[in-house]
Amino acid sequence: MKLTDYSMIFLAIFLPIVIIAFVNTAFMIKSEKNEIYYKAIINSATQDAVAAMKQVEGSDIDYGYSVIVDKKVSINPEQAIKTFYSSLANNFGVKDNTNALERLKMFIPVIAIIDYDGIYIHSLEDTSGGKIEFVTKPKVKYTYTYVIAKQEVDPITHEKKYDIINVTDVENVGLLEMLSNVIYEITYTMDDYVYLNIYQRSGFDTDSEKKNLLVSKGFYLTDMENNKELVYTEDLASDQESELRERIVSHLSEKRRDIIAKTGMKHISYAINHHNDFAGHTGIDYRFTFAVDSDTAWFETMNGIGLISVVQGISLGNRYLNYKSYSAAELSETRKYYVSAALEEDTKEPETPGAVKEERYYLEYDLYHASTKCLVYEYYISMAKDTVVPTYYQSKAQAATQGYYACPICKP
Repeated sequence: MKLTDYSMIFLAIFLPIVIIAFVNTAFMIKSEKNEIYYKAIINSATQDAVAAMKQVEGSDIDYGYSVIVDKKVSINPEQAIKTFYSSLANNFGVKDNTNALERLKMFIPVIAIIDYDGIYIHSLEDTSGGKIEFVTKPKVKYTYTYVIAKQEVDPITHEKKYDIINVTDVENVGLLEMLSNVIYEITYTMDDYVYLNIYQRSGFDTDSEKKNLLVSKGFYLTDMENNKELVYTEDLASDQESELRERIVSHLSEKRRDIIAKTGMKHISYAINHHNDFAGHTGIDYRFTFAVDSDTAWFETMNGIGLISVVQGISLGNRYLNYKSYSAAELSETRKYYVSAALEEDTKEPETPGAVKEERYYLEYDLYHASTKCLVYEYYISMAKDTVVPTYYQSKAQAATQGYYACPICKP
């Protein structure tokens, strides 16, 4: 065979390979560019929505939560959703094309608005009118329900022992006969503040329809002056009650982050899986899934007020977009003003000549401090021999209304 014949055979074999490789590379480059472009659009829409959803109530702005009703930043979920879609429509060039925008929405199985004490889910649902449309469901609270189980009396100290048990585990642990007659329902927030509802059980049934509300109260979890209802009906000695309450506070504090994150993950997952029931009827053959990179990533995402948008199934050329965008509301954390009393020294002369003088301390002024690092505060705690649980207020006004003065040392 001639050299030209070999050349033709070589070209016949390798030219298609080169062309295919070139086409695949071109598709990959285009896919990468499209992905970067779409992610930038989605991130921009998410940020726009978060900026628009903030509503400041009252003229005296107190970012974050405040017990004072007229000093609170709230969010408007409907405004967030409206702004998100409007921003997407503008950037995708479908602002005046209702049909195109509705088609685009089908690739957004869920938008989650994370509020201070709950989460809003925006997704497709069958409405009461028989229509299938996107709706924002009522806020789901970050709740945790527990009961106190009485254990056997300690044979040595003759003290009662108690366990703190999640209500969902009651049937499994087989301790119904040892449970107290009340159920404690905690609603968490993004900080130390909690809402507590206490219900009386009907027999051993934990069904919510068979519970009577006994107490409804909000307080800071570590505020030992106001969290006494955490042990509501137990007839205990003072030291036993205090020890049990501290254990409950520790238990609830450990559960907070987990409950908030898993509440959000549960409802986002349900919305995305449910979306598949509707997407197939519109000609979309993509299978929407709930992608969790790690629990830690979701814990970090759901650790502040913000918005999560999940976009999946948009064609990138040779693959599909699967993207979760998150933006946090730019709300600075509420300042905490720790309170104490200023200690004044009083030296008492000894009654016996030559004896050591007795140093005494008394409280003159109640003060509030910029932080627990204030010298006066640290001195107060040391003289109190660590028996004081840190108490704080969310604003100077709150501290002042309770009779506290600004610390002259740290000048909060």
